[in-house]
Amino acid sequence: MNIYKHNSLVIFFTALVGKILFLVTFLESPFRYFHTVLGLDMKTLLEFSSFTNLDTRLCVPHRWLIYLFYTINNHEHNTIGVIIVQAILGIIGAILLGKCARILFNSYKAELFCGLFYALYGPTLIYEFSILQESLIINLLIIGFYFLLKARLANYYWKWSIPAGIFLASTSSETMQ
Repeated sequence: MNIYKHNSLVIFFTALVGKILFLVTFLESPFRYFHTVLGLDMKTLLEFSSFTNLDTRLCVPHRWLIYLFYTINNHEHNTIGVIIVQAILGIIGAILLGKCARILFNSYKAELFCGLFYALYGPTLIYEFSILQESLIINLLIIGFYFLLKARLANYYWKWSIPAGIFLASTSSETMQ
């Protein structure tokens, strides 16, 4: 019997518990309000994402995510909603990064190690709980890379190739340097 059969569940629950614990400490920390400090990237991204200036209408997934919550919340920024979406994408990213490791190394141990490492990696947690586009970009890259690997295994079958192209293309923008 393969004891690594449920790696995705282990990674999922570890990532979920890690994100919940970090969220509890985040809600009580001053870091929660860093998006209100003038001059920081978080504040600038919020201002650009409200689309009050026509020059800032770039098709960047992070800005559209912020704008979605901005619109739903009666034109007030809802940073907690954005953070929760980023945390959910972080959980998905941890699972898929583990699956990528299993595909690349043909090892269930590599899957478990990579998935758990990404799920509990401190800088990743900090980025997911801040209003920065890097968190979303990294997780979209992981999702796109997973679809690319699946497409390669299926001789570039369109069912896997199209999502790979969409996720990988969505990570490029003028704002990334």
